[in-house]
Amino acid sequence: MLFLNDIPKGFFNITPKEITKVINGPTIIHLKGDNKTPVFVSILLHGNEFSSLIILQKVLKKYHKKTLPKSLILFIANPQACAQGVRQLEGQLDFNRIWNGGSSPQHSVAEQVLQYVKDQKIHIAVDIHNNSGENPLYSCINKKKEEFVKLAQIFSKDIVHFTEPDSVLSIAFSEICPTVVLECGLPGNKEGLNSGVRFIETILNEDTGWKNEEVKIPYIYSTYARLYIEPDSKISFHQKPVLNNNHFCLTDQFDKFNFKELQTHTILGKIKDPKRIKLIDKTGENIFDHLFSIVDNNWIVKNPSIPSMFTKDIKIAKSDCLGYVMKKIPIDSFFRG
Repeated sequence: MLFLNDIPKGFFNITPKEITKVINGPTIIHLKGDNKTPVFVSILLHGNEFSSLIILQKVLKKYHKKTLPKSLILFIANPQACAQGVRQLEGQLDFNRIWNGGSSPQHSVAEQVLQYVKDQKIHIAVDIHNNSGENPLYSCINKKKEEFVKLAQIFSKDIVHFTEPDSVLSIAFSEICPTVVLECGLPGNKEGLNSGVRFIETILNEDTGWKNEEVKIPYIYSTYARLYIEPDSKISFHQKPVLNNNHFCLTDQFDKFNFKELQTHTILGKIKDPKRIKLIDKTGENIFDHLFSIVDNNWIVKNPSIPSMFTKDIKIAKSDCLGYVMKKIPIDSFFRG
């Protein structure tokens, strides 16, 4: 773990593939600002989600050789994976699944980061990500508190609340201060980059003004289950799904269902063996049969739900999940829940 007090030379000019020329391992850069109470920002928890790097390059370049309006603790998690364009290196744990304790080298990094930020008394934490499928820009929170919602709505009117998986950075940081995850669309998405830059600039230049804003959204998306498939499954995507030798053949529009209500009788694809897919809720129960049915190998929507992060990235689908399902909760009910 490396600790720096200044931006390393060459940081503003590197591409994501070149990052290890400047930073070659998990690094904290603590930049002092006029307001000494720091903002924490984490980037590259997933190496293939490189918008976070570009966003911070754009923001910090504006303040090159100037004092930031507010102190910033920047955590650059996995530059080696970023250089190779992968989520994590072979043999590494996922850097966004290490924040609730463990004995691996990645867990040790997480413990050092958490101890450092607790000592520095951060007052906002931001974790920047991309999606692997088509999704709108949205933010995520882990606490049912107004200040979390007010922070999240600076980035997007679409806000997702989740508590699983419980090993992500944002859940750990939510015990320290208001924390938000920015989901900036596909890597390099221009709208995501611009919105991310605006968000970081806003929190660096505002003290507590955002806390005085009203909650402006009518509802929150609440994630309540994750779709898992067997890791050795053979998967394909096709306009007119046909199984052939695959365990799954899903519609090539699969990720375009994200944040849209799945209507009853919608066919998502074909599944050869129903035992290869599970929809696990927060209690650990498989609720697949409540929302879906499989008839003549067709995967059919039985009860309406709203997907998020449905992915066509086969590696992510196998190693993490195929996606999530959500429901809308009116904002008043959300705070009472």
